[in-house]
Amino acid sequence: MLKRSWFDAVRERLALLAAGWSGWARVAWCIRQQRALAEPGGKVVWVRGAELAWATWGARRGLFAIEQMHGLSYLHVTAPAGRAGADRGGHR
Repeated sequence: MLKRSWFDAVRERLALLAAGWSGWARVAWCIRQQRALAEPGGKVVWVRGAELAWATWGARRGLFAIEQMHGLSYLHVTAPAGRAGADRGGHR
């Protein structure tokens, strides 16, 4: 019964914080995308719909870059300083 009451207390506290979670959810989403982009192989992440607003937010903060191809938005790793326009890998 002790575990049950502990979980109930945690659930109640989390419910109180839920109103402020939308910002944290966006940050967590952006960090997941940044980690996916950091994998070797010149990966890109395609985004659309509601994700595009979060992607734009992350790009404004330098987590990754957004570009478009034929009207479709995608994320890619931001080039390190001094390498703007350099090959992003995987396209040799």
